[in-house]
Amino acid sequence: MEYAELSDLTTSIIDCPHSTPKWTSEGIFVIRNYNLVNGRVDLSDASFVSEEEYGLRIRRGKPEAGDIVLSREAPIGNIGVIPEGLKCCLGQRVVLIKVDRDKYDPYFLALVLQSRSLQHQMHNASGTGTTVSNLRIPYIEKLRIPLIVRQSQESIVGIIKCINDKIDCCNDINDNLSKQGQAIFDELIVNGDAVFKKKLTDIAHFQNGLPMQKNRPLSGNGLPVLKIKELNQGYCDSSSERCRDDIDSSVLVDNGDVVFSWSGSLMARIWCGGKCGLNQHLFKVTSNSYPLWFYYYWLQYHMPDFVDIAANKATTMGHICRNHLEEATIHVPDQTTMEKVDAILTPLVKLQVKTMEEITQLSVLRDYLLPKLMSGEIDVSALGIPN
Repeated sequence: MEYAELSDLTTSIIDCPHSTPKWTSEGIFVIRNYNLVNGRVDLSDASFVSEEEYGLRIRRGKPEAGDIVLSREAPIGNIGVIPEGLKCCLGQRVVLIKVDRDKYDPYFLALVLQSRSLQHQMHNASGTGTTVSNLRIPYIEKLRIPLIVRQSQESIVGIIKCINDKIDCCNDINDNLSKQGQAIFDELIVNGDAVFKKKLTDIAHFQNGLPMQKNRPLSGNGLPVLKIKELNQGYCDSSSERCRDDIDSSVLVDNGDVVFSWSGSLMARIWCGGKCGLNQHLFKVTSNSYPLWFYYYWLQYHMPDFVDIAANKATTMGHICRNHLEEATIHVPDQTTMEKVDAILTPLVKLQVKTMEEITQLSVLRDYLLPKLMSGEIDVSALGIPN
């Protein structure tokens, strides 16, 4: 197979402005690293700037439909293609890639950039085999991209799009379930009558992960490591780091566990990506006294405050500390209300977990097929798929 450097297949590769945007409550969408999910721009967690700030942030280049946005740190390698009709600018730690569409299909290039081979190149971009913490433009320009017949590019995009559409459908179902659950929780718990007032740390235990680079497998493959990248995409993949499989059970994560990223990109998720080891900068959240929905939704309730705290940190990686968890107040309703809400939200959360497990299975299928289609091991021309 022949290859070309990424710079040969693009009209420009543009770094983001190296300044924090002046945020507004509404306005023009800003693409940040955590908005890049599985090759698309996820608008569910939106950040905005004014028209004036937008003008300042597009001086180097204006993002347009079909352009690719790549995160160059925290984490490295997340990809999203800008959809039609989205007026947007770049946040920090991302790069804009304008594809030469006479040479390469931008949607296929997005798939290539998400592949194991390109993710490996990006994470070892120094060329010395040493893992890097951020991608520089010269490294990005030299990424080696496989040259594939344009018709085959479009056919492969069509196959993967079918799987991604099903994943998007499941995500829409889960988003709807999540909104229903949060609305019920807000009405009956947050705005209901309180019997006890407590701290977030009174109702749940927050177990920090381990520095997994010090816990590599002694033999065999071990377990995949759950880091911010995996939490964001919802599953571990072939590029995920590995750790020993005999680590303490307190830092083992499995389907249905709540995981909270407290540094970098702050988020809380119900994990459904299989058994793995919890990395540092992540909390596994559990409770012996309260149902999962109770501490999960209280955590989501306080998330905007945590994000603001992290954003105001005068460090590269914004974060919160344990004292911020201890200062987050919650209240507990009477037993009758708890039982009433539990009868609604526990089945709802179980349905969310089931849907997320389906998303994981589809994602694994997609990631299994893609390299075989790209390499020609599965001949896309023999499948009889119309363009």
